[in-house]
Amino acid sequence: MFPIIIINNKYLKYFSVFVIFLIFILMYLNWKYYQKHILITQQEYGEKWPFTVSRGVLTCTNNMLILEKDLWGSLFRNKDEINIAGYAINGKARSEVRSSLEWNSTHAEKYPVIFADLTEIWRDNPSIRGSKIPIPQDIFEKGLAVCNK
Repeated sequence: MFPIIIINNKYLKYFSVFVIFLIFILMYLNWKYYQKHILITQQEYGEKWPFTVSRGVLTCTNNMLILEKDLWGSLFRNKDEINIAGYAINGKARSEVRSSLEWNSTHAEKYPVIFADLTEIWRDNPSIRGSKIPIPQDIFEKGLAVCNK
């Protein structure tokens, strides 16, 4: 049986209530984050995994699919050692990224975290020279399902 703690100090009571409230807020925010994000991993897809990174988080905004770093992972880095927040997956997101790449390249020092084109982490297809591993359809479906939540 758990002992019941009686708090006599008025300020300690308020502080305790505040801490409990804060814990519930953080739990709610964590829940909301995972409603709009899906972790996908290389282990899940095996040889069909189309990326050179081992995992990432799919997120979707305005039907634009982005593969972001996972919550506990470090930021992706491209060949120029620039921190990448995520990579555009579908056509709509890729066209948005392409239109902003020029802005990103001129502002990278001031704003070091940017979004990049998927080709930087898209795995080459060893069977067909000059092509990439196709992105499995269910990655698109999972990501777009997040958009509809």
